[in-house]
Amino acid sequence: MLLLDNLIKRFSATTKNFPASQVLESAIAKAHADMSRRANGHTPKIQEESIAWLSNRFVKKSPFNCVNQSDFDKWHKETCDQYCQHMNSKGFSFTMTCGRAQKVLNMTFKYLYCTVAYQNDVEKILPFLHMTLDGYTLRWYKEVVIKYNNCNLSKGLSKLRVGDVSDWSKMNQVGKHQYIDIQNRIREYLKNNNYYQYSINTAIIDEEILEKQKGNTINVNVQFDPQRKCPFYAEFIVWEGEIVRSKVENLFNGLNGIYKTWSDDKWAVNNEIKSELESKLNRVLSNI
Repeated sequence: MLLLDNLIKRFSATTKNFPASQVLESAIAKAHADMSRRANGHTPKIQEESIAWLSNRFVKKSPFNCVNQSDFDKWHKETCDQYCQHMNSKGFSFTMTCGRAQKVLNMTFKYLYCTVAYQNDVEKILPFLHMTLDGYTLRWYKEVVIKYNNCNLSKGLSKLRVGDVSDWSKMNQVGKHQYIDIQNRIREYLKNNNYYQYSINTAIIDEEILEKQKGNTINVNVQFDPQRKCPFYAEFIVWEGEIVRSKVENLFNGLNGIYKTWSDDKWAVNNEIKSELESKLNRVLSNI
């Protein structure tokens, strides 16, 4: 599937400068930076400790020896638990939660997969790997996976509530809407669905610019690779798709805001600013 291969190729470019003698440490360092970029109280010393502990864990108890999903899930949980316990015992002002730990672990596998040194090792356990949970993938989980789950509930079971999903950085290991529960639901969703999907409401823009010529929604349907339909590969498409979705929504929200403001401004209307803007936007949109 060309789209997936292109996304992996783009992501692989971020690993090209890893030193050959320190590939594992470099992957952990980059994954840790992804987790801590906006975290309060984080210091370089915390990252140094993180790299040292996790690289030792990978060597002493290798995840590449896991032989099935249960085996890997057990390794992942034990690693997250021990990782959090170790980091939080050091007296740092920064708290390592399961949500933060899973991001470092899962992104480490993603970076290692994109290196010559570790790609074969990662491929051996690739069907068992988890989807990294962050703001983008959790948004997809809330709006798509939960909806699917609630539409296919067995009789007598209560529906899941989006409001029960915590922020990824505060997430616990087990419990309703917690880490492993979410991973299991994502895996179940991918077994039964072939497309990454979302819709964007464009009603206001359509009314102002396109006069409803194209309807009131943008519908996106991107097929998951049928030969590689597992959380690890799906993440490339979901994560990139949610970024694009956010950009498109921001564009429409901005345009809606401009129209609302200027439509209510008599000076702007009387001086044809609004009509001139509408004309130029029509020209831009017709060439997209």
